[in-house]
Amino acid sequence: MNNTDESLKFHFKALKIREFLKDSAGLSSSYNNIGNCFQKKQNYSQALKFHFAALKLKKEQNSPQEIARSLGNIGAVYSDSGNFKKALEYEFESLKLAEEFDDKEGLEIVLVNLGYIYYKMKDYPTSEKYGLKALKLATEIGDAETIVEANLQLSTLYKKIKNFEKSLNYYTSYINIRDSLFNAETINKTIQAQLQYEYDKAADAAKLEREKIDAIAKVESTKQKIVLGLVCFVLLFSYHFCNIYLPQLFAETKSK
Repeated sequence: MNNTDESLKFHFKALKIREFLKDSAGLSSSYNNIGNCFQKKQNYSQALKFHFAALKLKKEQNSPQEIARSLGNIGAVYSDSGNFKKALEYEFESLKLAEEFDDKEGLEIVLVNLGYIYYKMKDYPTSEKYGLKALKLATEIGDAETIVEANLQLSTLYKKIKNFEKSLNYYTSYINIRDSLFNAETINKTIQAQLQYEYDKAADAAKLEREKIDAIAKVESTKQKIVLGLVCFVLLFSYHFCNIYLPQLFAETKSK
């Protein structure tokens, strides 16, 4: 079972829980995640089924930004399946909403998608136009992941039209920013791992200390019980000696 299958299994479990809870916002998120997984598996009919389900819920929730994202997702599936007419239809719907509500993050994603669609359609000037727009907007808002994607898209485009100098420049930018992102993620993961190690170490030390204290307390408790037992034995013996044995001994001595 690959990672996508594992993800699908997880998302379907989440879907059942959200259906039981009647969590409409969570449901639309689950539909979207499942749609993305089916898209990766190139099962486009299932991908569209779940993306349209997500779109329906988002329209009921009257969330324009989320509607725009769903429209863009549907356009991306149509693009991957080769239906460019439908892909453009949904991407331009998404673009209109993103511009209307000034959703810059949504807008940059649509611009990247449009760049890819026109590239596949071999309309290279239009692909370049949207790729450059996506890169400009992503740079303005500081979205490194989209900067990486836009640079790669433009590098691929310029290589295709044999502008190798520009292709190399954008590819170099793609590599540098991708590696800096990777290094930042690696550093973050290393820090998290170190913090987790220190936490586990401290937790283990605390556990050992608690066990040591518990053991000492147990020994002390045992000692106290032994001492108490001895005291009780001495008191009982003294009572028996004074009240039973001594009177008997005194009576026997007197009778002699």
